[in-house]
Amino acid sequence: MKRPIFLLILLLFAVSAYGKEFTQAYEDKLIQDLKGIYTQEAIKTPDNPTGHPVDATPIILQARHDFPFLSAETKKALYPLFSRPSLELAYDSPSGRFKIHYDTSGINKVPAPDANTNGTPDYVENCDSILDYVWEKETDTLQGLGYFPPPSDGWYPFYFDNGGDGKYDVYLLNLGLSYLGATYPETTQTPGSQIWTSYIELDNDYLGYPNYHSQYDWLRVTAAHEFFHAIQFGYDVYENEVAGETVKPYWMEMTATWMEDQVYNEINDYIYYLPAFFNKPWLSLRNFDGLHPYGACIWPIFLGERFDNINIIKEIWTLCSQTPGDNVLSATNTILTDLYSSSLSKAFREFSVWNYFTADRANPSQFGFYSEGPLWYVDPITRTIPIKVALTNEHTLYPATDTVNQLPQDLGSTYINFIPPSDTGGLRIYFEGDLGPEWNFSIIGYQGTSLPPWDTVVGLTTTPSSMNGMGLVIASWRFTEVPMVIARGATISTQNYQYRSTAQFDQSLNNGLLPPSADKIYQNFPNPFVITNTNSTTKFPLSLMSSSDVKLFIFTGSGELVWKHTWQNLSAGNYDITNFPDPAFLPFQWDGRNLNGESVASGIYLYRIVTNSTSTTKKLVVVNER
Repeated sequence: MKRPIFLLILLLFAVSAYGKEFTQAYEDKLIQDLKGIYTQEAIKTPDNPTGHPVDATPIILQARHDFPFLSAETKKALYPLFSRPSLELAYDSPSGRFKIHYDTSGINKVPAPDANTNGTPDYVENCDSILDYVWEKETDTLQGLGYFPPPSDGWYPFYFDNGGDGKYDVYLLNLGLSYLGATYPETTQTPGSQIWTSYIELDNDYLGYPNYHSQYDWLRVTAAHEFFHAIQFGYDVYENEVAGETVKPYWMEMTATWMEDQVYNEINDYIYYLPAFFNKPWLSLRNFDGLHPYGACIWPIFLGERFDNINIIKEIWTLCSQTPGDNVLSATNTILTDLYSSSLSKAFREFSVWNYFTADRANPSQFGFYSEGPLWYVDPITRTIPIKVALTNEHTLYPATDTVNQLPQDLGSTYINFIPPSDTGGLRIYFEGDLGPEWNFSIIGYQGTSLPPWDTVVGLTTTPSSMNGMGLVIASWRFTEVPMVIARGATISTQNYQYRSTAQFDQSLNNGLLPPSADKIYQNFPNPFVITNTNSTTKFPLSLMSSSDVKLFIFTGSGELVWKHTWQNLSAGNYDITNFPDPAFLPFQWDGRNLNGESVASGIYLYRIVTNSTSTTKKLVVVNER
């Protein structure tokens, strides 16, 4: 449908001029990017080796922002791309929320099957069912997340295409395989307001996309993503950073990707984006290259889990909406400070530490961190490529002076790993950074997934020219690795801040903690083991003189196997009540169940523990009172 040209001007963002004209090459690329939403084949890049499709909304935001400053010829070429699609049929959602526009012939035709022979293709009805579910999950205050629904376009004048009524419009089009969907911000009822109407474009069949999701799973996660963009435009359509000529809606994209997992937790499409973030953790959360803004969904995931409240994302969006424009960082800092006794800088330090504990380093059931962290593998079927933060350096010889290959940007982190010597003693790790950024210096003692990690914040002192700190790792032989995490807080600056670090091994840093001279197996406790409820356990203390696997077997008195388990690659140390004042953290435990998950009967049992250098069998008594 055609619209008067002056109405298009109402749809354009109110922005200030760049102060320079675009080159013809830039304008040509802008046109091709917009056309590519519908014609481009899947593109594989080093950042996106599988050609995972993405959201086209950032392209639209960029084009709308640029429009006032483009040449007349380019404006003419873009005008049809800003008009609503003209499709032959429309389906009114029974819920009254959506109007779905579609074709049954031509390039945009939807799949033909109509199982209930009611004249509406099954695909269209399934779209409506999915969209209604998404609406309820994202807006319902009792069973959903409670966001405001997108503004209605029912107030449009008769000569302005609003799809026919005030329902939310969704258009089913044959999108290119590089893009899953798009949300178009359209206009506002109140001049100058940041609250804007919008419409969504989804694919007409979701066929031809990567086969790790089904046709309808692609539709599900895209509907959740794009509908949250529609909600965002109803809060603050201007909540995106403009850097030079580039529009960077990083908060919009990371939270829309986060929303996919809130609505459809079982699909986990976000995992395919995570390598773009974890492979380059030194990039800022504000970075908007390639798949990075989608992988940065890990930031809102962290906020929701660390502060035990997924509504923190809504709290930030609500505060953003009170001031039009790019203010998400200040809004986040205010929410964290006023409601959660934290700050942006403090939370980002914790976030940087959490990011170390993923995939085969994760044990969220015992030690916290990301609840889905164990799932984070590039190949989730074979679990052969773990998604873990990239190290900028690793040291095994001391003293070690670090040469940093990648300096962290603002809201970015670097990780330098120290492999401790097996000798008695510990590490002294020094940090010196330029004045300016909010440096955060953390040291982690990693002991494998069976033991709680040791995390310490190293205080920094300020001199006239630098910020300095030193961390001590006592009895470092206890740890398989000691990563140093350098995180830059909320400072926004293009300056390339430098830092330097050194590590020294000091044999005197033991504090009485010495490695065992041999592997030793002690009596389980409590013994007798009284089973009173599902949380009852008995512990098996032992000592390891060196890194080892630990295998535990439980037998009946007659030698029948009852239960078995292997703890892999445990570091040297004393795993006893002396070094674990909270016995709950002792890694070697049994809950009194057999291999079928059934609670065992009272009686005398045998347990056998096997390490790399010893094997011991002892008796234990079980009294089952359940």
